[in-house]
Amino acid sequence: MFWTDSIIYMVLSKDTKGIGAKYQIAGSESDPIHIHKSAYKDTTKKRVVFIRHGESDWNSIFNKGKNPMMIVRLIWAMITEWTMLFAIDSPFLDSPLNKEGIQQALELREFLFNKSDVSNNPEQKESIKETLSSLRGENSNSILVSSTLRRAISTLTLAIWPRMEKSEEKIHLLSCAQEVSRNVDTCALSGLKEVPDLPFDRAAPYCANISPANFNPALNLGNKGLKSTGKLRIETFNKWLFDCSHDTIIVGGHSLWFKYYYNLCLPYSTEHTAKTNKMVNSGVIAFDIYKSNSQNKFCIDPASIDVVYGGFEKK
Repeated sequence: MFWTDSIIYMVLSKDTKGIGAKYQIAGSESDPIHIHKSAYKDTTKKRVVFIRHGESDWNSIFNKGKNPMMIVRLIWAMITEWTMLFAIDSPFLDSPLNKEGIQQALELREFLFNKSDVSNNPEQKESIKETLSSLRGENSNSILVSSTLRRAISTLTLAIWPRMEKSEEKIHLLSCAQEVSRNVDTCALSGLKEVPDLPFDRAAPYCANISPANFNPALNLGNKGLKSTGKLRIETFNKWLFDCSHDTIIVGGHSLWFKYYYNLCLPYSTEHTAKTNKMVNSGVIAFDIYKSNSQNKFCIDPASIDVVYGGFEKK
C-alpha cells in the first residue's frame, strides 16, 4: 500500500509548484523586500535554527557516485526491502539514517555539548553564542520540532539527546516540515498522529531508554497528499511558527525544504548561498525571521544568517 501510494505520488505530484524564479519576482507584492525596507517596523521576530538530517540509506545507495558499486548497493537494498515486506520499514520509503548518518549526528552532539564552550572563544558572534545556548536548552524559551520523516527525527534526537534527557521535553512532529520532492524517500511511513519507528534499535545504543514517548505527534497529519505542495507546507509552518509561544524554534529537517524556505522568505533579489546550495549533513544554520503585524508576510533578515555548524555544500 505504501509503495503504491508513493509511486502514484512520484508520478502525479507537483510538490515544487509555486517555487522558482518565475514565481519569486523581485519587487512583486509577495517579495519580502518590502518588510526589509521598512527596517522591520511593526513586525514580530522569531529565531529559527535549521538542522539538516544526516546521511540516509537512500543517500548511500544513490549518492555515492554512478559506478558499478551503485548496482551492488541497489541490489542489496532491494533484498533488504523484501525482508521487510511485512514490516513498516524500508531502506527506500521514508529512508532512515544509515551508520554514517548516525555518526554525523553524534559528531554534532559532541560539538554542541562538549566542544562549543563559548567562554573559550570570545570572538564568537553573540548571536551564535545565544543559538548554542538555546540548542543546549540553557534557556527555557526554545522548542524542538522535526519533519515527520525518520532521518530528520533521528538526527535531531541523536544530536540533542543530552538536553532531552535532562529536561524530559519532547520533539514535536510537524507534517508541514516534510521534504519537498517527488522521490519515494520523502514519503512518510507514519500515519495520523503516529510516531514512526526511527528505527528505534538504531538509535537505542546512543539514547538510553528512547521510546515513542519522547515525541509529540499531535501535528503529524500523515503522509503528504497530491494536493499538498512544498510552498503550502512552508506557509503552514510560518503560520505555526508565529502562533508558537517560544522565541527560538529548532527544526530538524531537509535540504530542499530548507533551500526553498530561504528562496521564499529572503528578499527575492538577495543573493545568498542558502538559496542555491544544500546544507551539509547535520549542518546547523540559524537566522531571524520577521512577520508583518498588518499582513501575512514574512522576511528573513539576510544579515542575521549564522553558520553555527557545518555550513553549506559546495556545488
